[in-house]
Amino acid sequence: MTLEAIDSRRLTGPNLLWDAPGAVLDVASASSDDAGRRRLAGAGAAWQGEARRLLDAVGWQSERTCVLEHPNGCSLAISAPLDALYAATELNEAAWRFAVAAVGAPSDGAEAEGGDGDGEAAETFEETVTRLRDAIDAERDPRLQALQRAATERRVRILIDDEALSLGAGRGSRTWLRDGPYSENEGAGEGTIPQLPSPDEVPWEELHDVPVALITGTNGKTTTTRLLAAMVRQQGLGAGQSSTEGVWVDGEAIGEGDFSGPGGARLVLRHPGVDVALLETARGGLLRRGLAVTAADVALITNVAEDHLGEFGIHDLEGLARVKAIVARATRHLVLNHDDEVLRELGRRLQAERPELVVHWFTLERDPRQLAEIQLAADGAIERLGSVAGLIDGRLVRVDPVSQAGAAAEGELVDFGAAADLPLTLGGAARYNVANALGALLVAHRLGLVDEAAREALARFGGAAQNPGRGNVFTYGRARVIADFAHNPHGIEAVLDTARRLDPERLLVVIGQAGDRDDRALTELAHTVARHDPDLVILKRMGEYSRGREAGEVAEHLARALAERGVGGERQRTVEDESAALELLRAELRAGDVALFTVHAQRQPTLDALAALERAGFSV
Repeated sequence: MTLEAIDSRRLTGPNLLWDAPGAVLDVASASSDDAGRRRLAGAGAAWQGEARRLLDAVGWQSERTCVLEHPNGCSLAISAPLDALYAATELNEAAWRFAVAAVGAPSDGAEAEGGDGDGEAAETFEETVTRLRDAIDAERDPRLQALQRAATERRVRILIDDEALSLGAGRGSRTWLRDGPYSENEGAGEGTIPQLPSPDEVPWEELHDVPVALITGTNGKTTTTRLLAAMVRQQGLGAGQSSTEGVWVDGEAIGEGDFSGPGGARLVLRHPGVDVALLETARGGLLRRGLAVTAADVALITNVAEDHLGEFGIHDLEGLARVKAIVARATRHLVLNHDDEVLRELGRRLQAERPELVVHWFTLERDPRQLAEIQLAADGAIERLGSVAGLIDGRLVRVDPVSQAGAAAEGELVDFGAAADLPLTLGGAARYNVANALGALLVAHRLGLVDEAAREALARFGGAAQNPGRGNVFTYGRARVIADFAHNPHGIEAVLDTARRLDPERLLVVIGQAGDRDDRALTELAHTVARHDPDLVILKRMGEYSRGREAGEVAEHLARALAERGVGGERQRTVEDESAALELLRAELRAGDVALFTVHAQRQPTLDALAALERAGFSV
């Protein structure tokens, strides 16, 4: 019965387990029956003993161990000094090897140093300790430690990775290259300086921070980050934003691809053109590395819905909410969606655990004035009351608590215009983007942006030029196509609700999905589409997104699940990719149609082609 080490990695910031850096090893049993789970539990208990023994032997007596169990295995973690995390991963793997040997179970992965699995002798405990001490000595950097202490004493932000160390943030930052054993001196950021200084050589008086916002959630992160950047620029400030789409500073791309983890955050915070940092913070980065920063002015969680479940030991919404809530550790001000039941409960729990935490709510379902009154009645402490954003008579408003003489409180109301007038909302039909706008307004307020800048940015923001791949509408005579990156049931539901609110004569849907989702997630995606009773569904095979499945397997699964709910036969068509889907959609469009085109593998070429058709006057 084999025990398998699946993934070994460093944790560089606050994470699901604790606020300290460290190393984590994900392990599982090849058998999921009771015997396999017992063997895994026994190995986990043995690992704790072996990890403790190794930590003490290398001089890390104050470091901690943790076992986080989940249905498919467990995560084994140790805390460790930030400048010795590679050695920490080696220690963690060695503890696992000793633990597996102790319980007498065969193991795949994390092979012993000095053993090749073909009979060569594995290291003894003493040999392992000697090797680990040497690795720690080679990795430790006294200059870095001295700068850490000095920055902490002066309350100056410090960012450290393999390549560089920076102090301050944005326009108030300086960055120095590192020359340790794992540095390659690439990608450290603009304006880097060779070699770490001593604390006495740092121009501390020139260093300062910039306002920082963390944006996370299952859906809406990128749109909200882009909208906030538009608000910052409207005020004449340099906006730095990192997201799943790349890194931008003042509207100029400086990195392309998924930068929603710590690497993207560091690029933004080290750039000398940044006045305000807007850091999209995705689930994957939080689980792989932890939070990029330990301090932020405000954090936002847009919503929590099923997506990527089963990865890194997260199997349900409660676990996913715990991951998203990591951002709250960096701030005293948390913005939450009151219409999300999971987030309502999360907000209550976090405020009970942290009396100093101020929660700011946004809602489409409640009158924001009433919600503010309920908060005051429930708490009574004006210093703990946050702002509330919502709709009054179809207009976006923010209600701010105002302390009056005698400790009474009344709400100060700020109006940001009619939801139907905002380009982002498609005449008010895109309710999910009304919610995104409300969340952004609360974040902007905590960042110190003036209301007029936020109001003017809202009045202009939207469309494929400013928000590509997110609710982009292309008009072809009396037919409309909504192009969107929606890729999970929650996102698909939101965009299809928008399409139905546009009152189509026929509803057409183009969908596909990546192969790394399990069968249940694929079925739920198809059933979500079927609930909206589409007249035609075009399925994309997207071979480049197979991710371990057979070619066409995902599209076939979606087709079966659609047919189960009555959307089969002539109401289904299957094509190879997004280019073929666009050709078929063009041939099928009729006057009065509204189509949802989910853009994934060929996103930008598809958006460009849709825009070209519109410019060319294509009409039905």
